[in-house]
Amino acid sequence: MTRASEAPKSLLARLFPKPPPDLADALIRFQYTSIVRQVPGLHIVALLNIVLIVAVLWHQNAPPMTYMWMPVVAIFNLARIWQWLRRPHSDVSLADAQRFVQTAGIAAVTSVTLLSTYSAWGVVERVFDYPILISVSLAFGAFSIAHCFAALRTTALTVLVVGVLPSAAIMIGSGDFLSMCIAASASSVVLLQLRFIHDHRHHILSTLRLQAEVEEIALHDALTGLYNRRALLDMYPAIVATAQRTGQRAALLVIDIDHFKQINDSFGHDAGDRVLARFAQCLMAECRTNDIVARFGGEEFVILAATTTPDTADELATRLTRTIAATDFSNGDAAVDRVTASIGVHCVATEESFAMAFRHADTALYAAKRGGRNRTATSGTAAVTRHSDSIAA
Repeated sequence: MTRASEAPKSLLARLFPKPPPDLADALIRFQYTSIVRQVPGLHIVALLNIVLIVAVLWHQNAPPMTYMWMPVVAIFNLARIWQWLRRPHSDVSLADAQRFVQTAGIAAVTSVTLLSTYSAWGVVERVFDYPILISVSLAFGAFSIAHCFAALRTTALTVLVVGVLPSAAIMIGSGDFLSMCIAASASSVVLLQLRFIHDHRHHILSTLRLQAEVEEIALHDALTGLYNRRALLDMYPAIVATAQRTGQRAALLVIDIDHFKQINDSFGHDAGDRVLARFAQCLMAECRTNDIVARFGGEEFVILAATTTPDTADELATRLTRTIAATDFSNGDAAVDRVTASIGVHCVATEESFAMAFRHADTALYAAKRGGRNRTATSGTAAVTRHSDSIAA
């Protein structure tokens, strides 16, 4: 009983698999972009087909009540085009993109279901002189919609199944040779489309995975795993703006490992790399999750502390120097025993550029170095603090 109940779930999971959690947001944005590109052409083609079907049925003197509802579908298509023209196509939030994708999928499935019901009814009841006309037109429409919505696997599969197979089954059962051939041809194309949709989804996920890996490489330092200079510059405006909205300020801490060149010269670059990696761990351990920690270059690191105050920024710098000085960097081989760092602190002013903020923090850093290293200094005040519980550099 348990296996029998799990079989449908397993089948649904294979037919409609959920995207990997780490790619879910990227997939939604990809789906949104893909559908937005297809909307105008798709609805224009739908309008053209509706006009042709209505013209043919009117020419055949079909009862108006059997097809005069179709202009409602045309109005729906015009409304969707109007919505598309008014919709911003860039800088759309993830929530808005997700709602649009869901709405578009529901609209596609609903419209195809209504037309499929109408087509099947026309074939069964022989309401029109050429009932397969609507079935063939619907099949073309279903193929087009499925192709345009290929990024939405569930929607594409549903549109194909609902839009083609019911009418095809009725046409095959009708006994009419031409209808049977057309239905068999349409059904074979459905199978081909199903394979295309499966491969397309795999290609999309592979592409998104590759993009994520490229972005990871582009924005992170390979040795330490911290953000790099490019990532820091990209995130700086948003972090500063967020701090200002909360009535606080962001702080920029420029951190330099004292006498790092001597470590490389005395113990080798491998030991230097181990120090850099361990140093990065120390920084991450003392920072909050919303703080940005980056390796700026060489032995220089930068922390962009979000939503802070001058006092808390100074406290963070003080805590960092103490933690670093108390950390064992020997890595079990006693090559490098202890490491110290000098830190310059600057609280970012309103609308202050990164270049200006960095210049202030860097000036404070050099003040700390001139004061003897293993110290912190704050911009504007030239205040330098040396900790009695740490060694002199």
